Amino acid sequence: MYNQLFLLTLVICSTAVTGDINSTAIIEDLSELVLGTTDLDFDVEDYVNGYGYPFEEYEVETEDGYLLTVHRIPYGQNSSAEEGRPVALLMHGLVASSADFLFVGPNRSLALLLADEGYDVWLGNCRGNTFSRKHVTLDPDTSEAYWNFSFHEIGIYDLPAIISEIENVTGVLNISYVGHSQGCTIFYILTSLKPEYNDRILFHVSLAPALVTSLLGNIEVLRHTPLLTILLTIFCRDGSILQPICLVLISAFGGPTDQIVTSDLSTIVKAYPAGSSLKQLKHFLQSMETDDFRQYDYGLIGNLLKYKQLISPEYPLENVTVPVAIFNGGNDVLVSPPDIPLLVQRLPNVVNSTQIDGFNHLDFMIGRDAPSLVYSVVISLMNSYSGLGTKHFHA
Repeated sequence: MYNQLFLLTLVICSTAVTGDINSTAIIEDLSELVLGTTDLDFDVEDYVNGYGYPFEEYEVETEDGYLLTVHRIPYGQNSSAEEGRPVALLMHGLVASSADFLFVGPNRSLALLLADEGYDVWLGNCRGNTFSRKHVTLDPDTSEAYWNFSFHEIGIYDLPAIISEIENVTGVLNISYVGHSQGCTIFYILTSLKPEYNDRILFHVSLAPALVTSLLGNIEVLRHTPLLTILLTIFCRDGSILQPICLVLISAFGGPTDQIVTSDLSTIVKAYPAGSSLKQLKHFLQSMETDDFRQYDYGLIGNLLKYKQLISPEYPLENVTVPVAIFNGGNDVLVSPPDIPLLVQRLPNVVNSTQIDGFNHLDFMIGRDAPSLVYSVVISLMNSYSGLGTKHFHA
């Protein structure tokens, strides 16, 4: 292990000056030398197909020119293509991607469980993440303008484009929506500011909902690169003497947990973190500082110019009429448990609110007991609204 770290440090130091550290040849040589493999990418199609599930990919253009990749699993392992299946849209959290709903494989990952249950599963990718770094005119590698967005724009531009694509392809006009963290935030933005979407969403599940300065520019943060995969794999894979550090970092980010299955980590680090804009992070920090769910704060003058008022507007959560089920973690350090009752009070149609003691922020995606403690309830609730009832859908 110490030899691997020495070699890694040597290669980084010797190539950083030339700027070639992410060149394909160097990364492949480094990966083979340190990890014994050049397989650094999480190929969603190969992963899904490898477990016997069908897979489709769509490119969606937003009103403001961002090109998003949307993944689809139209049916489960033991099913066949059939029209009329209920549709479930799953949206990921900050610095995350569609892969979050797949990492832990069949019988454990929510996307595959829903496909087996009888759902036509769609997995969105927000602008700026690993799978959606494209625009009709702007280059994410050179244009600061590309990164001039927060989760507000994701809610009012990305989600409508994804939902319209789903409706056009499937003909289904009422979908179920599951969000994790920021995936919940953008749902509440969409349905509060564009209330007509309340009629297009049957039911919403909020998993660890994340709702609650001076500008530093608009740039990308936590982009997933091959070098980052190598570093994270060294720290996180089974058998590594550094794995305890990896687990400490996970707990520091999401909260204390005993839910991590360490053998999952080598897969997870291939796609996580998946990148975001710095402005997204700033917007979340503003929510933490003000303890309010408001649009982006541009400062007094900026707010006057953009909103015609000194303080950025609150999102009108009273407009969200979709039935909502909320699940939060007792150990979540990002979504404080005391904030959940405040959210419940503001929403007019909460049908379930459950705290999972011992869960941190990430356990809703990769926790060992997520299927039994969370997904079983989620799927039962979804079935009651989608028409599947309490029984499995059989194609």
